[in-house]
Amino acid sequence: MAAKGQRVQLHPATDAWMRGDRYGTIVRIGPKTIHVKMDRSERTLRVPKRNVLTEDGSGLAARMGGGGRHLRRWQVTKADAAACRRELSEGAWKDPGKRVRCMAEHAQKRRSRA
Repeated sequence: MAAKGQRVQLHPATDAWMRGDRYGTIVRIGPKTIHVKMDRSERTLRVPKRNVLTEDGSGLAARMGGGGRHLRRWQVTKADAAACRRELSEGAWKDPGKRVRCMAEHAQKRRSRA
């Protein structure tokens, strides 16, 4: 679990990391973002939890209950969503858990065919 004052590294895909602002200290933890005071620029950045890494290189999002449970946008296509929409009843479509599982299954089938 992340705590105020913990040392972290930004994910390499962030702009700040590319500019050399890689390490910092957690100042505040919000419901979706973490405020990190960076070492090099001394600025405080508001960063999504998925873009913050701990000292051992693992992400904070998975440790804090987020991440890993949702599907990444680039894994599921519109065709997968449309197939699930046809397959599930109206009530089942409104349930996010069933909808995500269905789309994950369709995406997996599509990837295995390729």
